[in-house]
Amino acid sequence: MGTGRVEKPAAQKNSPLSINDNTKKKKKKKKKKKKKKKKKKKKKKKKKKKKKKKKKKKKKKKKKKKKKKKKKKKKKKKKKKVLVRVGRFL
Repeated sequence: MGTGRVEKPAAQKNSPLSINDNTKKKKKKKKKKKKKKKKKKKKKKKKKKKKKKKKKKKKKKKKKKKKKKKKKKKKKKKKKKVLVRVGRFL
């Protein structure tokens, strides 16, 4: 069973064997698996419909028409034609 490390007798601190130890043994760094981020579904924002402001129509003031006074027409009295007998006619 090879663990990839060379087994050495326990070296005393500061002995020439242990000084170099750190350089030789480089631990393989385990690659961390990146967690896949779940994509959040973006909620579509509902656009608020802007209410159109109704323009108030200005009411036009109606000008009051002055009523013209009708002049009463005087009825002309018709003169009755008086038939006058003249000679032979009528």
